[in-house]
Amino acid sequence: MPNEAVELLLAVLRLLEALGSEGSAEVCCRLAQVRVVEAEHWYQKALRADPDCVPALLGAADCHRKADRHAEAARLFQAAHEQRPLALKQLFHLGEALVLSGSAGEGRQILQLVSEGADALLLARAAATTALSHVLEQQHEFAL
Repeated sequence: MPNEAVELLLAVLRLLEALGSEGSAEVCCRLAQVRVVEAEHWYQKALRADPDCVPALLGAADCHRKADRHAEAARLFQAAHEQRPLALKQLFHLGEALVLSGSAGEGRQILQLVSEGADALLLARAAATTALSHVLEQQHEFAL
């Protein structure tokens, strides 16, 4: 069944591209979901078709986050957040990416927002990441 779904999505994508119609970003996002190994490729293709496509921004951000490319992940999470408010877990990932990319203060502000509405697990992760941001800042200051 997955191969049939992929073939159908690829056919729809070719048709949309041939017609110059909108909707190819959404199809690319679906392809990213069923072809997980190629997800980053499909999210990038979706963003070329529609730079404001929130599912593509979030998907690409998550790919960068998992690959430890924190600055790019933060940029994409932020772009998605400008389009519409992020869910708490996505907001946490934005704060975490900011902290890990060197924007500790900005990351802590986002993590504070997460802490105000999070469940216990996400609250613990936000607190741990906030603590990490302080350690990273101290290490940076010590290195100077």
